[in-house]
Amino acid sequence: MIENNIIPHFREMIACVGDPETETSELSLDRYYRIIETVSIRNSWDTESMLWGGLHAGETDVTHGHLDTGNFYIDSFGDRFAYDLGIENYNLAGGGKYRHRAEGHNMLVFNPDDQLEDILKTGYSKIERFEHNDVSAIVTTNTTGNYSNYVENVERGMRFVNGRTSIVVQDEVKSEKENEVYWFMHTPATVTLSEDGKTAILDIKGNRMEAKLLSDVGKFEVMEAKPLPTSPNPVGQNKNEGFCKLAIHLENVKDFTISVCFTPLVYTPVGGTINYPEVTPMAQWELEDPEKVSVGVLPRLDSLKIDGKDVAGFRPDMNFYVEALKKADSPIPNIEATGDGKVEIIPPAQWPGSVEIKISNGIFENVYGIRFNVPPRSLADEGYTELDIEEITASSVPQEANPPKSAFDNDFETRFSVQQPGWICVDLGKAKSIHYLSMAFYLGNTRANEFYVEVSEDGTSWIKVWQGRDGGTSTELQNFDLKGVSARWVRITGTGIVNPGSDTAVQGWFSPTEIKLYTK
Repeated sequence: MIENNIIPHFREMIACVGDPETETSELSLDRYYRIIETVSIRNSWDTESMLWGGLHAGETDVTHGHLDTGNFYIDSFGDRFAYDLGIENYNLAGGGKYRHRAEGHNMLVFNPDDQLEDILKTGYSKIERFEHNDVSAIVTTNTTGNYSNYVENVERGMRFVNGRTSIVVQDEVKSEKENEVYWFMHTPATVTLSEDGKTAILDIKGNRMEAKLLSDVGKFEVMEAKPLPTSPNPVGQNKNEGFCKLAIHLENVKDFTISVCFTPLVYTPVGGTINYPEVTPMAQWELEDPEKVSVGVLPRLDSLKIDGKDVAGFRPDMNFYVEALKKADSPIPNIEATGDGKVEIIPPAQWPGSVEIKISNGIFENVYGIRFNVPPRSLADEGYTELDIEEITASSVPQEANPPKSAFDNDFETRFSVQQPGWICVDLGKAKSIHYLSMAFYLGNTRANEFYVEVSEDGTSWIKVWQGRDGGTSTELQNFDLKGVSARWVRITGTGIVNPGSDTAVQGWFSPTEIKLYTK
């Protein structure tokens, strides 16, 4: 946190009595949290390279709780594929809010209608089985209490297979009468379905996962993350933009099993296919044998360079990177990489685009990617030269999702955010003539931003060279004349925002989406 100038949060603080040990603790990969009846399983503690699953059971009728007993979650290589949409506006009048209902979670829904609650609030589900070893894990729960008005028994389970490289989510239902059933999974991924509807490829900016429907019943479909036509639909609730639902729809069914195998595509064996487990009742599930199965270990890069320079922020366990091109017609740069396997660098079919770096150890093939973002139309198109940035610092980083580097990636969908007054500073490496500062702002078409610009030759003494506000009518780049001042460091301090209908600045968030400096 100190190194990255991140403001700590109380949830991130760790107390230590005495001198801390230098050795790394062997933390369990799997954990059962009693009372709240939740289990977490993972194949690594490296967030950017792990496969993680969570299953939530417990009590349904909880203050401020959702109808989510049986909800599951899946993360892979730093992205959440099976997602919980989170809270809804508490000031929104009425019940039946989508995000509070089972249909707004990754759950089963039986016989949908217009009732405010789509599962029974009296339900309670306990984790009935939790077993794990080095190569696998099993967790099951009985969620019959959610649906006892429709069925005789409902069980949901999750397990690691293939040496913790795939996660299976399985539902088993027994009913004396026929039902209409939906299986839902909310995801921010782009979803592509196979012709038979049995396979779905989920893609989050190049991070891809396969969902394979192993059971015979049903097929996948993609639905909007919104209430079913028969469901309540309170006015003003969140539209859940950026999310969809991977769904399975069954009609007139009594007893059935739904089994889905989730596998990050980096775990596809070289020259082979994913080893899908046989669909068996959860009562017959067994842990894999560590003597016969080893934990899947991916080959890793140990260096990655662009035009001879190390990729900023490179880590062997981080697979995806974004680089900003200086000009739209920039040539493909020279990519170099080394690691513990055979490396292949694959240029994009169309440039600009993404470069893939594959590394194989003969068992698994790992894929890294660099997406090169095309710059917007800017002063570079008018003969000016964009200056290279050597280092970026900030007064603080209160939001880890919006770090300083996001203001220099040619992506208007990302941003740096800091509470005002707050600053972001760049080091050019040596003193250079700076003719223009170009900036774009988050929500820049709805409000104006007040800020000032200082420069320094030594990083200690600062001279203010510009002060004012932007136009407040655009999210595109706006240019600010710095008169060719010579400096090594440039510091931009946001002091206030001017909301529509007002001419008075108030303190809020300083959120530039893009920052560029130009010389002639």
